Amino acid sequence: MPSLAPIADPGARHFGLDLARATAILLVLAGHDISAVGDWTGHKAPLWVSLAGPFGVELFFVLSGWLIGGLLLEIAAHGADWAGVRVFLVRRWLRTLPLYYAWLMVLLVVVRPEPLGWHVLHYATLTQNLWHGMPPDDFFAVSWSLTVEEWFYALFALAGLGGVILTGRRWVLPVAAALFIAVPIALRWRVPDSADFINGLNQVAGLRLSSIAEGVLLACALRGRRLPAWLALALAPLGLWLIWLVWSVHFMVAEHIFRTSVMAVVGTGWLLCLPALLLWRRLEGAAGDAVRFISRTSYGLYIMHYSVLTAAPVVLPPAAAVLVGVGAPFLLAWASWRYLEAPVLRRRPPQAWEMADRPGGRAAAPDPRQL
Repeated sequence: MPSLAPIADPGARHFGLDLARATAILLVLAGHDISAVGDWTGHKAPLWVSLAGPFGVELFFVLSGWLIGGLLLEIAAHGADWAGVRVFLVRRWLRTLPLYYAWLMVLLVVVRPEPLGWHVLHYATLTQNLWHGMPPDDFFAVSWSLTVEEWFYALFALAGLGGVILTGRRWVLPVAAALFIAVPIALRWRVPDSADFINGLNQVAGLRLSSIAEGVLLACALRGRRLPAWLALALAPLGLWLIWLVWSVHFMVAEHIFRTSVMAVVGTGWLLCLPALLLWRRLEGAAGDAVRFISRTSYGLYIMHYSVLTAAPVVLPPAAAVLVGVGAPFLLAWASWRYLEAPVLRRRPPQAWEMADRPGGRAAAPDPRQL
């Protein structure tokens, strides 16, 4: 069996990464959609179904960390400088913020939350849950994870790449990743058990940076190494067992150590599955096309689905609410990808080495499918 050579290049395109994204968003949709439809029809969904959402978000986090870690390692290998940090951040912001702000504007006009000024200020600056839980009004509820991601990009780029620039040592990146794991876990340890698990612990951005850092640390650990395929396949069952173990006890238990470390265990489980997924380079046919479509539109689905889902039963009868609440986000996500996300991504500035590695110093057009 061949060794897992692609593990050294986390930025490479793999069907397995598409499958991971599709799995993540389908878990989120399943958790929200089944719970909502159950409430509408008077059939409350079991707790294990509603927990699919947090597990899907955790997969998004570690996958994002893996890909970002590979990119940061590439920047460091080609000689990190502050211009490279700026380009990295601009590229990340152009991937995530245009749709976020477009949907935020829609919600501000349609919902008109009160106080309006407070919502505009905090959601525009992604501080709505930086060091506290989300506002109780359920306005743009899924945006909590965007706060985690955007602040991680900025802080880790400054700490990790900034450290590489100042010291000239690439080992600063894994050290920074380890600190971004250890510090939030230590801070979570100090949160009292009386705090609500979801809104007082799990959705506080400053306490969740460790999830993305786990993926970065794995990318650093495997950089340039050839992980045997048999080992990658052997790690996946262990990862799935960790995920099942947490899922089976519903992770809403009272023990302090479990409350503070549970999502780190879930993230570790997903990371152990990732090398096996990277072995799956391609899948043709209708199944492969479906996975790639869901992966490509996963960001739009995530951003828009919950708002549509919660609004549908307010303005529509139950049967139509189910159809619109579950189906409309797919249409909106397709339109968002085609008319907003992909056009913006094609205009992102290239990193310096993408220019240098091309004849005549001209970069290839960025692949809009990349995270």
